[in-house]
Amino acid sequence: MDEKSLIKKLRNLSKDKSISLNLSDDAAVLQNFIISKDILIENVHFIFKNNINDIIFKAVTSNVSDIAAMGAEAKYLLLGLGLPDYIDDADLLKALEKTLDHYKLDLIGGDLSKSALLFISVTIIGRKNKLLLTRKGAKPGDIVFVSRPLGKSIYYLNKELGGDFVTEHYHLEAEVELGKFLGTLPFVTSCTDISDGLGVDLASIADTSKVKIIIDKNKIPVAENIPVSTDEILKSGEEYALTFTIDKKYYETFLKVVPKKVYEIGIVEKGSGVFLKTEKDFLEISLYGYLHKT
Repeated sequence: MDEKSLIKKLRNLSKDKSISLNLSDDAAVLQNFIISKDILIENVHFIFKNNINDIIFKAVTSNVSDIAAMGAEAKYLLLGLGLPDYIDDADLLKALEKTLDHYKLDLIGGDLSKSALLFISVTIIGRKNKLLLTRKGAKPGDIVFVSRPLGKSIYYLNKELGGDFVTEHYHLEAEVELGKFLGTLPFVTSCTDISDGLGVDLASIADTSKVKIIIDKNKIPVAENIPVSTDEILKSGEEYALTFTIDKKYYETFLKVVPKKVYEIGIVEKGSGVFLKTEKDFLEISLYGYLHKT
């Protein structure tokens, strides 16, 4: 069973949908707080090569990105660690301090245990912004954007899996400032971050909003000097860019006020699924990305 199928079954256990958002979004909402949780397991989510700094940064970024996708600001961190004997305490503390300082987070609790392999459980608590961004709200006519060029994650991951010691994909940052900005705009209709791949993550918006999304192949921005195919771009998870939709009536207004360059890549239509528009055809890409197995 894949992660998506299991989550559907778990929704029956979620009684307060106003908090869980039916387990269909990037984080839970508890009054004025946004709460996100992820786990990272050695040899599943990362390869340990005495690079604890890279791994800790990635673990925290994953959750901070979820908070940004809700238009909120990450504030507090709860940390659970399963630590094997080969983890140096001093290196771990330095890595944590550096990452906490980078994202301006306060460590408020957690748990520690011995473990055969490195296990990291991160819970981030953020403060709700003026508006709450979710995956539900995209409507026909909306314009689809992505916050930055893509491809670095899959490119450097493939190099690492090929035996090269590269760390660039561990240091892709969460879109903290853009997320907070989007959380102040009433014409942002939906938002998520790219954690599993552009196709899969846009499908989460399409499914929750009950719409179809059309992406133009020629408009997808590719990171500079990154030789990847369109297929790889669509499947590149852990990019931590934001992808979001804007009410078309406010298109010009948005372009005037957005504080950084963003990229228009498609449009929302009636229907279902996510499709890639090419020179010759439309290709469904709803399953293009990383689907976790359980």
